[in-house]
Amino acid sequence: MINSQKDKKIARPLRIKFPGAIYHIFSRGHRKENIFLSNHDREKFLKILIECIEKYSIHLYCYVLMKNHYHLFQKTPNPNLSEAMHHLNSSYSNWFKKKHKLDGSIFQGRFKSILVDTECYALTLSAYIHLNPVRAGFAIKPENYMWSSYHYYAGLEPIPNWINSSLISSIVNGNPPEYKQFVENWSQANNAGKKINMFGEDSILGDDKFKEQIRETIKNHPLKTNQKDTLNSKALTCLTRVQIEDIFKETFQIEADLFHNKTENDLKKHILMYSLKKYSALSLQEISDIFDLKYVTTFQKIRRLLIRAEMDLSLKESLNKFEHNLKNKIYG
Repeated sequence: MINSQKDKKIARPLRIKFPGAIYHIFSRGHRKENIFLSNHDREKFLKILIECIEKYSIHLYCYVLMKNHYHLFQKTPNPNLSEAMHHLNSSYSNWFKKKHKLDGSIFQGRFKSILVDTECYALTLSAYIHLNPVRAGFAIKPENYMWSSYHYYAGLEPIPNWINSSLISSIVNGNPPEYKQFVENWSQANNAGKKINMFGEDSILGDDKFKEQIRETIKNHPLKTNQKDTLNSKALTCLTRVQIEDIFKETFQIEADLFHNKTENDLKKHILMYSLKKYSALSLQEISDIFDLKYVTTFQKIRRLLIRAEMDLSLKESLNKFEHNLKNKIYG
């Protein structure tokens, strides 16, 4: 007898997304195969991750890159988790397949996302993530493994601006030795976390009170009515187009209408195109529509701008100044 249930598609569970949500995210290679074959691969992944942080206004607290998977501990001020992670995984996957001449899927299905109760689990989760290399036998101590954020919290390297250290640092009073001691003590007490469940239940890591708060948030938030995994959050960028335009005018003292004037300030308009592509969730086609250009034309103008900036020190300085102003707005 044929089981008719097999013919039905099993609906994928919806992502729990709302402004300010904090997640433990992890993604594995297809069939648990390696997604990093060299340090250069990891460097490329981090570069794309930083692009996502800037483009989608992600607050990244902790990370670790292993051989066949990675872990992230992050906050999404806007409910754009799916867009940000799609950009990260697809961009890296396309680059990885091209570099290593591979076909097929790199990642095993969808990334996993666990909502985190930071009041109870922030420090513990950071330790769990940073101890991944120790559990896997890649290092005796977390400081011996370079592909994680542990070095920053342990005071071994200056914290870069793309790591948001405020959450973890506030718990240990900004004291790296105190953080190192916590991780060491927690590792010894929990056998490096081998038997600790840091994935929660029903995609939530927290106590009953936290779970109830999440249920109330979902119930009261308008996004609950959206039945798609990928939300149309183009307006929910790290900086809106209007904000970028204002910063642009402050930097270059331009009062002309840059979006519709086709003759004046072409170079600066190209800088604006580049900035919209890098720091907003607008697609290249949507940016092209703003400037009434063809997709390929916009792509070429941005590419030529970056090539020219490498040879023109004055242009490179102007571009760096504008990006500096943008990052100050993004990172506060």
